[in-house]
Amino acid sequence: MNERYYLGKTFLRGFAIGTSDLIPGVSGGTMAIVLGIYRHLVNALKSFNWVWLKAVLSLQWKTALGIPHFKFLIPLFFGAISAVLFFTQVVILSDLLEKYPTIIYSIFFGLVSGSTIVMLREIQAWFWKDIIVPITLGLMMGVFILTAVPNSTPEDSWFLFLSGLLAGSAMITPGISGAFVLIILGKYAFILDALNDFQLRTLLPFGLGIATALIFFVRLISLLLEKYENKALAIISGFLAASLWRMWPFQSRTYEHINAELIMVIEPIKPNYDFNFFLCILLMTTCAALVIGINTKSKMLIQQQKDNKN
Repeated sequence: MNERYYLGKTFLRGFAIGTSDLIPGVSGGTMAIVLGIYRHLVNALKSFNWVWLKAVLSLQWKTALGIPHFKFLIPLFFGAISAVLFFTQVVILSDLLEKYPTIIYSIFFGLVSGSTIVMLREIQAWFWKDIIVPITLGLMMGVFILTAVPNSTPEDSWFLFLSGLLAGSAMITPGISGAFVLIILGKYAFILDALNDFQLRTLLPFGLGIATALIFFVRLISLLLEKYENKALAIISGFLAASLWRMWPFQSRTYEHINAELIMVIEPIKPNYDFNFFLCILLMTTCAALVIGINTKSKMLIQQQKDNKN
């Protein structure tokens, strides 16, 4: 009974993390913190270490299967996959994005705004050299990436692998969601469509990129958050703030032929102050408050865990 309860609970946690990673602004890493399993998740991913790799390469399957935390990772993985299938086969996000772009991007804008505020709140001390400079660096990085990445990006396997690598890195980083990174890279709707239609030529390199990031990048983000927490959070905050203009819901989206390619051109427009406008504002504020509330809950859970240990 206890075994089934543990597996079921872990499956539901995976479903929550998978859902959050599909929504720009809600980080899977943050959701793992809320659920009280972030450290467990990091350690489980880090269990795919060099000893495990050496055992795989030498075909020592019994040793290789005994090293990773499969009892935790397998139900968590199937929970996350179930969330992806639900939101690509039952409630289809790509269709909603196409039919109601203003509404959906209002939600995204609020979620990313809330994530930015959350990151700023997590910074423990504010000093020019240690905090303001990293925030400025994050802003500059965000502006550079948003202006350097074209509205139309390649659909080749190498770029899909790179997209998966960056999205997977974001998934394990508190404050940044994988879906948010895909929007910046211009691959969010494209990947959702591939999931809808089970396009393996797209999903295989993308999935391989995610797996590579989860196994290797987790070590870097764990080190950065342990040794340079304030600076890392400041850079993330600046990056998120710079990206908000792309999330702005009131934009015209037109297609133009540039160098024989069909490119989507996005330009902010003045909104009509009607019911739709005020609905979008309500969605922005509500979603921002939701992210802040999730973060507040996670801090309460962490404090409870510390009190229980003491």
